[in-house]
Amino acid sequence: MKNFKVICSLLLLFAMLISGCSSGEVQGDNGVEEASDALKVAVVLPGTINDAGWSAAAYEGVLLIQEEMGADIAYNENTAVSDYDQIFTVYGTSGYDIVFAHGAQFADSVLRIAPDFPDTQYCLTSCAFEQSPNVSSLQNPNGEYGFLIGAVAAIVSETDVVGVVGGMEIPSITNSVIGYEAGARYINPDIDVRSTYTGNFEDANSFKEISKAMIEEGADVLFHNGGNAGNGLIEAAQDAGVYALGCIGDQAAMAPETIITSAVVDLQKSFLAYARMTQEEGFAADNFNMGMKDGAIYLAPYYEMDAVLSDEQKSEIETIVSQMLSGELDYREYGTFDGE
Repeated sequence: MKNFKVICSLLLLFAMLISGCSSGEVQGDNGVEEASDALKVAVVLPGTINDAGWSAAAYEGVLLIQEEMGADIAYNENTAVSDYDQIFTVYGTSGYDIVFAHGAQFADSVLRIAPDFPDTQYCLTSCAFEQSPNVSSLQNPNGEYGFLIGAVAAIVSETDVVGVVGGMEIPSITNSVIGYEAGARYINPDIDVRSTYTGNFEDANSFKEISKAMIEEGADVLFHNGGNAGNGLIEAAQDAGVYALGCIGDQAAMAPETIITSAVVDLQKSFLAYARMTQEEGFAADNFNMGMKDGAIYLAPYYEMDAVLSDEQKSEIETIVSQMLSGELDYREYGTFDGE
């Protein structure tokens, strides 16, 4: 995709944005913005579109909207905190119908800017904010996939020590960490679960160093929820010959002999469902939640790791999945989750 600049009165504002962030530029699917009757959809991302995780999954979501609904799309990656208000103002002023704000960290800015652009539907992800008439939230229960992947970690671990590293301490991250701890202890009440946060989604080295320390303390299965920075955890696991678990996207290709499976959050399906809802008569801003029962959360295939797992381990994992889908096992009973 090529950079585009909003014309006329927005030209100066765009120049400010581009000068303010080297890689956090507004991106569109055309070199020049053109008049169109197509649905206009944008996504504002904390990370990059190729992080194989959190931000990439959201970008793929707007690509699916483009494919299925013929939308004109745009994105902003590596978005700096100082640019939040300006970015959301640009999209509102330039007439975007839907703007996805991918993460709870964008909430304050969206809630502040949205009233100025009532014809634009702003949709926050991984939080429970809503503001009539045009701010919704789209949740995939983070505690649910955390619990599921934590159970996998405990089933696979041979040392009975597992680890999880999160980025910022916001509900979308903390709920997944709490879920991971709960899922692991559901399988093995005596398991040692090491957990911590780095406070950011950018520093892969901090994830790697923390992961190395956990491995030295006996952890043989590690999980991350840190976007692109979580790649540092996967590298540490790969270097040490222990197992890792992918997050949000199917990350097996990053380390085929290290990643057992990934907790996949099908943001594409959720984004498309939301976009279609906004086009229905009588649509009202709300908090929309999509999880395992909606097909929006699931485990990725084992791929090359299939031979590593025993039939007994696979069966135990399948039982957990089945019980969670049927409602027999409710992860909420095993932890305190913010907004879930």
